Amino acid sequence: MANLNVSSNVFYGGVAIVLAFLGFGPWSLIFATVSRVLFRTVLLVLKTRLRLRLDLDRESAKSLLYFGGGHTLAFLIT
Repeated sequence: MANLNVSSNVFYGGVAIVLAFLGFGPWSLIFATVSRVLFRTVLLVLKTRLRLRLDLDRESAKSLLYFGGGHTLAFLIT
């Protein structure tokens, strides 16, 4: 986990410096922060071998549709 933190911070610094030299000014820090989060997320997914799958619980879906269905229907009508 420490290697992940170090590599994402080095990536952040590199992106911020390159964008600052390219003339992005303070926006370089914003873009660098966003890119660090994306880079860290990709590294975490690769490291943990996260397997995403769609699993629908019918009872929960029915409860959510019952709860918000009337509001959604009213919104669509108006």
